[in-house]
Amino acid sequence: MNEVKETADKVLDTATDLIEVHKELAIIKFTQHSTTAASTAILGLLGLIVLVLLLIFFGIGLAWWIGESTENIKSGFFIIGGFYSIVLLALLLSAKKFLLPFIRNKIIEKIYEPD
Repeated sequence: MNEVKETADKVLDTATDLIEVHKELAIIKFTQHSTTAASTAILGLLGLIVLVLLLIFFGIGLAWWIGESTENIKSGFFIIGGFYSIVLLALLLSAKKFLLPFIRNKIIEKIYEPD
């Protein structure tokens, strides 16, 4: 009878240790996925800032060049503004069908990325 009690205690201790290890592993995996998501978000934000600055300076330069070509600087800026408006409209119209599913799938891929 004493042996059964010792065996049961060992099983209970082993099960408790297993639960603790599993809990620690879950915390480590959560931390790893969280830091991966945060670093990806920061990198994406920095890329977005660089892209916006690039578009601003490229747009100003192109507008100025078109304005000098047409001998009216204002028209160059309006032409580039109109072009950017058309691009924005196309993005907004296609966002539900193409852009949002693409972003959602990328986020899901990052979450379930193999270790």
